[in-house]
Amino acid sequence: MINKIERKIAIKDYYGKGKHVYEDEMGFRDRMKSEARSLVAREVFRYHVEEVGLNLGFYYPPTDTFYGILTEMRPVKVKTLPRDRRRSDFVG
Repeated sequence: MINKIERKIAIKDYYGKGKHVYEDEMGFRDRMKSEARSLVAREVFRYHVEEVGLNLGFYYPPTDTFYGILTEMRPVKVKTLPRDRRRSDFVG
């Protein structure tokens, strides 16, 4: 287990004041890597989105935007997800 003092903050105050997202929490979960039988993010993505057909939602910090990949549509659609910034000062 990583000591909380050693963890690097990826997105400060994501869930609220002092409730950060850390770098070790970013990316695909261990279970998803295991199911894809890969540690390579591109391969894990391709397995879950292209082969299994899961929809995927994610937050992209450089643009402060949520995106969704909708696999039930053909062709597959990528869209910006709506966000009501009046509801909270925090992203999450």
